[in-house]
Amino acid sequence: MLKYGGGGLGVAVLGYFGYTEFLAGGDGGPKSVVRGYLEASQNGNIDEARSYIHSESSITLDGSGGGGDGQSSLSIDNLEQRDSLGGTGETTSTPDGPERTYVIATLSAETPTAFGIQTVRVGYELRKEDGEWKIFSETTIGTS
Repeated sequence: MLKYGGGGLGVAVLGYFGYTEFLAGGDGGPKSVVRGYLEASQNGNIDEARSYIHSESSITLDGSGGGGDGQSSLSIDNLEQRDSLGGTGETTSTPDGPERTYVIATLSAETPTAFGIQTVRVGYELRKEDGEWKIFSETTIGTS
């Protein structure tokens, strides 16, 4: 009895670990920071969204959100961590600069107008602040 129950528990734990670390972005990692920022912004929770932004960033939030307020509905299709907006690694640092990494977010936005669904790729630069990853800048890479 314990043989099967223990195995099932092991599979469940490994499955959860795999989901949180590789699919959901991990707790506090760059991808989970971007996901948290996007979800908080979409839900109109501006204070929470600001908690993901680096103190030296020029990003401003106007509180318009997304959700049920007649604006576009946003879904996160993919998050990919890179060492640059065009690279494929994970984390870099320059001899005279901060540790940084980049996350490319592929987002789908459905507007209540005749535009339908639009896919947008946004690049986020993240830098460490007090030992935590924070969003320093965001750049639209392309739309379709």
